[in-house]
Amino acid sequence: MKKCFLIACCLGSAMFLYSCGGGGTKESTSETEDTTATNEVNEIGATGDAVDISKPSDSKGVGPVKDYEVKPFNADLAAKGEMLFTSKCAVCHRLDTKLIGPPLQGVTERRTPEWIMNMALNPMEMQKSDPVAKALLDEYKTPMTDLGLTQEEAEAIYEYFRQVDGAK
Repeated sequence: MKKCFLIACCLGSAMFLYSCGGGGTKESTSETEDTTATNEVNEIGATGDAVDISKPSDSKGVGPVKDYEVKPFNADLAAKGEMLFTSKCAVCHRLDTKLIGPPLQGVTERRTPEWIMNMALNPMEMQKSDPVAKALLDEYKTPMTDLGLTQEEAEAIYEYFRQVDGAK
């Protein structure tokens, strides 16, 4: 009986790590990384400029959301977003502290609605193509996994982030 319990615990732990991106591998690079650089400046963009993940970005990212018109705050949609965040995102993210992924409080002030939703809907392509998403991957070392969200669910999570960031 103890062996079955031990095996179940090991499998559960492995599934947890895999769902948070722990099952992926990071490609090695021949460039030497400067580990003494600040944690906020992480990725060198195509223009040679460093991307500071703490600074706002006007990028819309890569994915299905091309343009999004921000509507008046919708408390019902935010409540749905909070439930989705709790069930799907809170394994790797907290609002105010670093966990496996970055803290998300203030994300609506740093990123466009399109970027936020595209990161939720299309994380693998974002981490390959978008300079900010690449810098976040470099900083946190664990890729965000595709949670299989619909566009409506991504919009609800965005609305929840707006509520957290003070939208009324």
